[in-house]
Amino acid sequence: MRTLECKGAQGRQSRIRIASGLCSDFADRLSECCAERRPFVLIDQEVARAHPQLLPEGLASLELAAGESCKTLATAEKLLSTMAREGLERSAVLVVIGGGSLGDLGGLVASLYLRGIDLIQVPTSLLAMVDSSVGGKTAINLPEGKNLAGSFWPAREVLIDCNLLASLSQREFRSGLGEVLKMAIGLSDDLFSLLEKASPSLDDGDLLAEIIAQALAAKIRIVEEDPTESGSRRLLNLGHSLGHALECASDFSLPHGEAVVQGIFFALRVAEGFSAINAENAADIRSLLQRYAYSESQLPDLEELRGYMLRDKKMLGGQLAAVLPTGRGKSQVQLMSLDEFIARGPA
Repeated sequence: MRTLECKGAQGRQSRIRIASGLCSDFADRLSECCAERRPFVLIDQEVARAHPQLLPEGLASLELAAGESCKTLATAEKLLSTMAREGLERSAVLVVIGGGSLGDLGGLVASLYLRGIDLIQVPTSLLAMVDSSVGGKTAINLPEGKNLAGSFWPAREVLIDCNLLASLSQREFRSGLGEVLKMAIGLSDDLFSLLEKASPSLDDGDLLAEIIAQALAAKIRIVEEDPTESGSRRLLNLGHSLGHALECASDFSLPHGEAVVQGIFFALRVAEGFSAINAENAADIRSLLQRYAYSESQLPDLEELRGYMLRDKKMLGGQLAAVLPTGRGKSQVQLMSLDEFIARGPA
């Protein structure tokens, strides 16, 4: 088992455990984590069907259809009301079992219910394991854009069981892989090198656990430096300036990780336009993306995406805090106008 620690916003400490089979005895694991406090389980209804051991009998729970469509004010109100009707006290623990969208929703609700209760994240997608379950970001979407309402509320415990990934579709797995590649390209040369040598199928459980651990270690370094994203944590947004706009424009039919990869390709073009990266490193990045069967796609009219990007939380004083890759495992934040960002991208 690999164990990591992350000190996030408000000094809240997260313990992250990574192992295959970690949740095979989930009832016992939950009892250990909750320490006799009352858990309430929020679970993806598809996960509940695929992994019934994750919903022990006798626990108060709510099953929801996951995906970006669950990240709404109406769904947050439904969850809050359900918890209130259950009579949950401040000592209760919200246990969220599912992918990143459910984790975002549940994390926000945990921060709001009785002004904040403890949270346990049990991510069941690769995307959630390497990114959204750690660091404390929570959010719901508004009609005007993605993740525009949220808070910072780190989980006390994050339980990562690589065996849960077996039920993912190939597309869901690849969406998570997009975030793994983002960590490697923007933050970790060690992870970059590991992915260069790994089999693109990533079908070795021990290797996958190591990849998840390295991706999280890179993220944790940044989160502990900047828990509330006022500085270096913005580096985690590599590929997201355009990526979130692509997701919104597709009405979230485009998976997050695929959108982020297209955003990375675009950011790489912008970095080349500013001479922020040399040709050799840019070629290495493209080669790594292509190794995992990602290619640069034809983008929609960027003018159609402008409104989404203007409302994105990465805008600062009318300028875009664009994250540009500058080498293997290196990136930088560069302020520029949205017009400049669009003009420097692919022709």
